[in-house]
Amino acid sequence: WSQTTFASITGTVVDASGAAVPNAAVTATSVETNIKFTAQSNAVGNYNIAQLKEGAYTLRAKAPGFKEFVAQNIVLVSRDVRRVDVTLEVGSVETSVEVSAGATLIETETARITDTKTATVLKSLPLNTRGIWAFLALAPNVLQAGGSSTIRFAGSRSNQAHWAIDGTTMSDGVDETQIGPLANYIESFQEIKIDISNNTAEFGTIGQVTMISKSGANAVHGNVFDYYSTPWFRARNPFALARGAGISHVPGGSVGGPVWLPKIYDGRNRSFFFFSFETSRGSPVSQLLNPTVPTPAWRQGDFSGLLPGVTVNDPQTGQPFPGNRIPANRINPVSQKIQERFYPQPNFGAPNTFASQNYREMKIRPRDPSTYWTTRGDHRLSERDSVFGRFTYQRAYNRTYEGNLPTIGRRIQRRDNRAGTISYTHLFRPTLISETRWGFALNNNPVAGPINGPALVKELGLVGLAPDLPDISGILKVNWSGIGLQSITQPDYTRPGYRNHLEEFQEHVSWFRGRHNLKTGFNLTRVEWDSLSANANLFGSVTFSTRFTGGGVSGQGHPYADFLLGIPTSSARAFPPVR
Repeated sequence: WSQTTFASITGTVVDASGAAVPNAAVTATSVETNIKFTAQSNAVGNYNIAQLKEGAYTLRAKAPGFKEFVAQNIVLVSRDVRRVDVTLEVGSVETSVEVSAGATLIETETARITDTKTATVLKSLPLNTRGIWAFLALAPNVLQAGGSSTIRFAGSRSNQAHWAIDGTTMSDGVDETQIGPLANYIESFQEIKIDISNNTAEFGTIGQVTMISKSGANAVHGNVFDYYSTPWFRARNPFALARGAGISHVPGGSVGGPVWLPKIYDGRNRSFFFFSFETSRGSPVSQLLNPTVPTPAWRQGDFSGLLPGVTVNDPQTGQPFPGNRIPANRINPVSQKIQERFYPQPNFGAPNTFASQNYREMKIRPRDPSTYWTTRGDHRLSERDSVFGRFTYQRAYNRTYEGNLPTIGRRIQRRDNRAGTISYTHLFRPTLISETRWGFALNNNPVAGPINGPALVKELGLVGLAPDLPDISGILKVNWSGIGLQSITQPDYTRPGYRNHLEEFQEHVSWFRGRHNLKTGFNLTRVEWDSLSANANLFGSVTFSTRFTGGGVSGQGHPYADFLLGIPTSSARAFPPVR
């Protein structure tokens, strides 16, 4: 079986006395595609039918002088090893003995702890998302690590899990974190199989998540849907005054069936296709900006309203400024420009009384859309050869307002993901099977802030930065110590953004002889990880405290006074990034 996603049916063929029946013909037929897979019981009565796609099967066993054995509705999920022992009764071959295996048939051949959720379960559970991640939380002993994208299985460490679609990786290749957007929608998945622990030897991790894409069948199936959310359908947060606002739509559809070209090609029982499309749309997004900004008096250098006994000292003389007011000719011109460029006037509460969140503005922006589509094709080349291929495309945007200030603007971010798998299976004989797989996964998440760095340097008149600054987004970071003023910041530029490109090649050979199985193969993965990230201090970073206007005396001075004088407590710069 190696790292295949296909399932197997195994068992023993005996007569009513329990004696082995050799050379019995055993056939597994797919209910949806009518494709047949055959094997023969060996000298000790054992049989094994491998490389079965997920779905429902009918198992038939025949031998001369015995009635036909029929087991209906054997439902297989990915990497299942289902045992169906056959007991043949003496009688006419024209008669048959039928049993109903059904979904109650459990896997007894391995010790792994597994939870499988089918497409019906995925679309029926009442969750407020169309992503796979919420379904993982429903599996026992699967936990999210500290609210991050890291999932822990059975108490394992963060890098002891692996993620795959149709058998090829969708982990990032760096710390085994999953490339999450490739599983943000569920319409294209036939099932998700979660191996929590006790994995078989071919997997190097404790946890294994395998997602299986849908494929076509002999009958054409399709659907159109819209996952609709409105405030009327939402429960109110018990700590909020009202339900969350906004309407969201997650529309999509899918279609699958046989490849059929009138008068040219009839692909029933042979060639199949599947295609799904999903997206997200909705009403504009409301984003509350609520920074804490300096008062009008502070902006003019007037600190006369400070608590009694608190003085603002002149660093040049060590004596307090008269009336705790900084003369206009002492205000640093760069500080003046920073103040006018980034800090709006207070609009909430008493304007001359410093208070938390004294500026409030509800920004309205378009909803960030995302697009996800998958296409797959399956073809039975011959009784011994079959192939399938799948391609997945995902694109999403994140254009939120940055820095909690209305003067900075909206982030520039577009995340692209791609993934694909091709699998070829060849049966040298029913007991010797080869499977070859190739797959790739791509993640690129570049980020740029709304403000251009060199333009801001020129606008503010900054000096002392590293030479040859690149023409990219950036901002002078302004931070505060000992006061709750809103810092000035935006995301650091990165392009490519944590780009992961993985290519994986697998070869698996399974050999069944007597009561023994020999499984061998290899898995070769090439991982490329690229990131051109600007240092957070590329366009400067400064922090202000009471160090200079307080003269080092606790409870004296004011951070904003240090800022107006243009004397940071600490400052940092950085050189251009190297890819």
